[in-house]
Amino acid sequence: MARAVFALCMLVALAACASRPSAPPAAAVPSPQATYLACQQGLNSTGAMFEAMLPMKTREGCGFSEGIKITATPSPLNQPAVLACPTALALSRFDLDVVQPAAMQHFGKRVAKIHHVGGYNCRGIAGTRKWSQHSYGNAIDVIGFDLADGTRILVSRDWRARGARANFLHDVARGACQVFRVVLTPAYDKAHHDHFHLDTGPDRLCGI
Repeated sequence: MARAVFALCMLVALAACASRPSAPPAAAVPSPQATYLACQQGLNSTGAMFEAMLPMKTREGCGFSEGIKITATPSPLNQPAVLACPTALALSRFDLDVVQPAAMQHFGKRVAKIHHVGGYNCRGIAGTRKWSQHSYGNAIDVIGFDLADGTRILVSRDWRARGARANFLHDVARGACQVFRVVLTPAYDKAHHDHFHLDTGPDRLCGI
């Protein structure tokens, strides 16, 4: 009798194991190289002009593994910017999805050039012991825009003015918060009185 009960219990246990669904296979994690190539393909799809850079790291810990030297987003930049690839891609999406529509809405003209004062820069945040996101190529400081007719719009001059230029800049800043993780403007503090700080770092802040 005991043997029969034992055998029955074993059969029940085996049936339960057979009916239990197997765990799904672990999702494949893309390699860093595959991620880098996908980012470059994304840049190509926007019409950006750029070249890939070799990984770089300084003794202080600054640097990047997926560097891009970008010259157009596709709007030409006033000077090349060295950025981590995801930040370069965000800048290109910002140009296409935010800057150009806002320019057409307020001026009926496209932006022909984006002015900036730097991307990668190994430095700390003023007044703190933290490294700036510029130190990893995750940030760029935009100071203004040229319209197709040569009109120049500057953050330092036009942010607090009235009219189409100010409205354009405020719309661009709001749109930037949908593309970048951190956006700092003259409304945030005096250190940003003349530019938009745009970054794709780990923090989240829309300082408009």
